[in-house]
Amino acid sequence: GEGDKVSVTPEGEAFGKIYECKTWPASQFCNVEAYSPLNTDAACNGDVCWHQAWTYVGGCTGSYTPTATPTFDQSDIGGCP
Repeated sequence: GEGDKVSVTPEGEAFGKIYECKTWPASQFCNVEAYSPLNTDAACNGDVCWHQAWTYVGGCTGSYTPTATPTFDQSDIGGCP
């Protein structure tokens, strides 16, 4: 839904990409397969559809480091969501 973020690694690429679901009314398409950031079909007037529902936020590498006791200090987070 609106404001949700996803981290995906497209096939053949080594690094993840982070996308954020746009605000309403575009957010209604974030759960539709044709609008997935991984969908490469040119189904929207000869172009991919994802940019109508998602905003590219940036790239990432790695992942969160697991901990025995999770913390939620936003200033101490690194890696991909």
